[in-house]
Amino acid sequence: YRIAPDFLEEAKVPVSRRFKRSYVELPLKLKVKIGILDSWSADAEGGVGLSFNLSDKGKDTFKDPFNLSHQDATYQDYGYQYRMFQTALNFGLGVMYEITNNFNVFAQITVNNALSNTFNKDMQLRTGSIIRTNFVGLEIGICN
Repeated sequence: YRIAPDFLEEAKVPVSRRFKRSYVELPLKLKVKIGILDSWSADAEGGVGLSFNLSDKGKDTFKDPFNLSHQDATYQDYGYQYRMFQTALNFGLGVMYEITNNFNVFAQITVNNALSNTFNKDMQLRTGSIIRTNFVGLEIGICN
């Protein structure tokens, strides 16, 4: 809920918030590579990640008691509501193809399972919400 003094003094109205979050993760992983055929190999990796918060911005959409829709025009900084650091478990499975001795292509599926709540303790107590940033990713690239 949000206090919306624009149309009624101290009125609380439901809010829908769209977030843009930016962070950098430092992964600490152990990777095991297994040769399958002459030029093909498979790998599995697992470990932990420590994420550093760079930016937390949100844009609100809400309706007033007269059922008129309002939206903030710009993204506001909500960094004070979130943890500066987060932890996660990381797992991945992939394949690699060796084209030459110094040129390989690879594809990998990565799973990131957040261990900590995105909200800081104060926001978690006030809202009763737990937000975790879990994701599945596909990595494709070249390496030597």
